[in-house]
Amino acid sequence: MRPVLSLALCLCCCALAECQRRRVEELPRLLFRPNFTQYSGYLTSSSGSGGSRRLFYWLVESSHVDAATAPLVLWMNGGPGCSSVGGLLMTNGPFLANDRAELERNDFAWNRLANVLYIDSPSGVGLSEPGPTDPTELNDNATTRLNLGALLHFYSLFPEYRGRAFYIAGESYAGIYIPLLASAIIEGGHRPGLINLKGIAVGNGLHVPFDRSAFEASRRALTDALGASLGRTKIYSVKVQNNSMRTLNPTTSCSPATMKKTSAATRVSTRLHSSAT
Repeated sequence: MRPVLSLALCLCCCALAECQRRRVEELPRLLFRPNFTQYSGYLTSSSGSGGSRRLFYWLVESSHVDAATAPLVLWMNGGPGCSSVGGLLMTNGPFLANDRAELERNDFAWNRLANVLYIDSPSGVGLSEPGPTDPTELNDNATTRLNLGALLHFYSLFPEYRGRAFYIAGESYAGIYIPLLASAIIEGGHRPGLINLKGIAVGNGLHVPFDRSAFEASRRALTDALGASLGRTKIYSVKVQNNSMRTLNPTTSCSPATMKKTSAATRVSTRLHSSAT
């Protein structure tokens, strides 16, 4: 894992620039010649009273269909705190980082059929600028405003994507980010001529309540599969309620996080389903 992290930092440093729209011309330790265009830089946004923030982004345009007409997909890793560059280098991006800190081609990259935008969110994640210190800004509502502002800035930098079919996808805690962002797009009245939201996709997402019995059953199944005990692990319990995340005291053994589905997530799921039908 260490070579992958080192390579990710090296690549991101190569892409950083004050210019908001900077084409990535070359990358270190790349083992193939890309047949697609890519850009990287910062998107400026605000989460509210905390002032403006700059979120790091990386856009890889389509390699096997016409990038001028291909849909736009926003990919977000979860965590909270996981950089979406991880998705770029180890999941669905055009690159796969190997254990020699080299970039191989990913034959199953999503940008074969779409233009894919990766954003490090919220503030302080990955290469994005540090976040606010005001506790009132450390919640999912503030992150939603930040993500929406960054997306609007993206459309101002890349006007050719206005009105293009747009999808939001991600994993883990993006199961919270994605429905809230989709809800903000719909409730904000952003016309399809600007943000033409077509759908959302969440893999292994955190969006339903946990209960201790289900957690313990999964833990026992994993223990049986590994043939060894997971032992006693110190973790932090996280409680999400009313669109706000709060870290509780660390426990001395594994315990499930207490989650509550947000009403906004329910609303957007229903609204998107109604639109599709």
